Amino acid sequence: MQENQFAELKLTGSLPSPAGVGLSILQLTQSEDFTIDDLSRTLQADPTLTGRILKLANSSAMAGARTVTTVQEACMRLGAGSVRSLALGFTLVAGHRSGKCRNFDHDRYWGQSLALAVAAQSLAARNGGVPAGEAFTCALLAHIGRLALASVHPERYATVLETHGNATMDRLAEAEHDEFGLDHRELAGAMLEDWKLPATFTWTVSVFDRSEWTEAERDDTSRALANIVRAAWQLVPALTCADANDADACKHAFRSAEAARKTLGWTIEQLEAVHASITQDYVEWGKLMGIPVARALGLDTLARRAAEAQTERAVVGAAPSLRPAAPSAPTSTAFLTPGSGLKVLVVDDDPVLLKLMSFHLSRAGHTVFTATNGKQALGVALAQVPHILVSDWMMPELDGVELVKALRRSEEGRKMQVILLTGRDEESRLLEAFEAGVDEYLQKPFNPQILLARVRAGQRVVQLHQQVERDREEREQQLAQLAVMTRKLQVAALTDALTELPNRRFVMQHLENEIVRSKTVKLPLSVIMIDIDKFKSVNDGFGHDVGDIVLKEVASLLRRSVRSGDKVCRLGGEEFFVILPRTNLDGAVEVAERLRVACAENVIRKGAFQRAVTLSLGVAELDAVSATVDALIKTADVRVYAAKSAGRNRVVRFGDVSQPTTNPQRAAG
Repeated sequence: MQENQFAELKLTGSLPSPAGVGLSILQLTQSEDFTIDDLSRTLQADPTLTGRILKLANSSAMAGARTVTTVQEACMRLGAGSVRSLALGFTLVAGHRSGKCRNFDHDRYWGQSLALAVAAQSLAARNGGVPAGEAFTCALLAHIGRLALASVHPERYATVLETHGNATMDRLAEAEHDEFGLDHRELAGAMLEDWKLPATFTWTVSVFDRSEWTEAERDDTSRALANIVRAAWQLVPALTCADANDADACKHAFRSAEAARKTLGWTIEQLEAVHASITQDYVEWGKLMGIPVARALGLDTLARRAAEAQTERAVVGAAPSLRPAAPSAPTSTAFLTPGSGLKVLVVDDDPVLLKLMSFHLSRAGHTVFTATNGKQALGVALAQVPHILVSDWMMPELDGVELVKALRRSEEGRKMQVILLTGRDEESRLLEAFEAGVDEYLQKPFNPQILLARVRAGQRVVQLHQQVERDREEREQQLAQLAVMTRKLQVAALTDALTELPNRRFVMQHLENEIVRSKTVKLPLSVIMIDIDKFKSVNDGFGHDVGDIVLKEVASLLRRSVRSGDKVCRLGGEEFFVILPRTNLDGAVEVAERLRVACAENVIRKGAFQRAVTLSLGVAELDAVSATVDALIKTADVRVYAAKSAGRNRVVRFGDVSQPTTNPQRAAG
């Protein structure tokens, strides 16, 4: 993904991003001189987040370890890097539980993401080599690109999901790229990189849900994390299947679990034990994070229901289904229409007063929620997100001012209008209340008419805020549409129209970037120049329409035959070019030979044309002689000349760049 593409998306302001304590921790850890004490103090500003960090530090993944009771101990056990990642993940969950994309079910999305995270954490703890906290966070954020597309382009992404929501992840990514010029994998990688998360995260989210990927592309740590998240992804259907009456879902879940078992090299008994443990952890995490989670069926039940299924339907891959969900329930912050009522949360430990206020507010047309103490009110407020909060000051467990302080730490809480009920003996402390975030106050015993007047005043403020929000969203959508149009134009400018491969302009730009990266990280870089043998005779003998079919067939074959990180391009005419990052000359020769054989064995059929075509390939590696784009391309090109001069249908890896082969002109075709 191009850096300017991601910058354009950030400008829309709609990308999921951390807030509150999560953002503070992200900023704190940008500095290299922060301490565990600094991290602990920042965490303690959010009691909910603190509880989740302690939960993970004492989870079953840490079995056998002493129970930790303080934030400092939890941070030391998990490590600063894991705590930083976890805080980021948890605050993203809290801040993005609903949205406007009608075919994107946020509860289902976070439920699957949490199942993936809990499974990855458990597998990491059992297999070793990857910190459990890092595996949890990487998996929790693995599909953040899908959430981002649903947030930035709600209407257009709903249309994509309507058509492709039930497809494999590979097909969904293709549809996303067609519509937006990027897919959820590219966007997720760019977001994690922007948040300064480990490079292993960025690569893992780009490959774990692919039908195929090559492990040799990365170092041992990256491969270990990607393999864990991939196996966890195969377990997700079995962790989220709770309906024994859905035979097809049970069959899919069981087969997917079997695929995970084979990936991990486990016995059925081992899988059953781990599945039961992860299921229990998943349910507990769901309660802790407020994500709707149903207890999954046991593997024995899944196996029985799978055997009873009347129809056999092949399961494509081992990825969870992405069935289009029913439209999400309207969010609690839905825009008001003139004359419509508000959502009001009333909090008081006096049941008579609570009932009286509820009566007057309901009669005025408002939807009323109630709570009898501050702690209960905090949960109701975060779940229902009322427009106005009317709260008593003095209450058990959490008083009104502390409740307001806690709410103001969240994005939704900052939007609420707060009316505080005070007794006369509390008037001297009103400055403290206003500094905490209270908007208005009302003396007790209250006058119902004054209460309703305060609420009407709050309604005007709410409507004003919502008009600003509508204007902001309109601007964001305009920016998002402009970004999509810009990306599509950029893609068109760098794409060959016939084969849909990157074109010569792309080769020059991308190869320049790869050369700089290769020199910086001191990793090899190789290229392959490819020429279709005797292509002119195809055009002359069968016509240009057949020639175009041959070019498209060869392009498709080349693209299918390389690794996900390699780039196959069309230079023009019958010439193709492959860029191979992190590949030395020997490795490039192996790739080139694989391409040559695949093409020679692939019969192309179009009318009277019924045969395979062959390739001549020249391979070159970045070195002191071929140290620039032009020099590297020239080296590969000279070796293609040599391949053609030597009889075609072969790979050439050596040749003197300054002294081309005896025939300096490329052999005809």
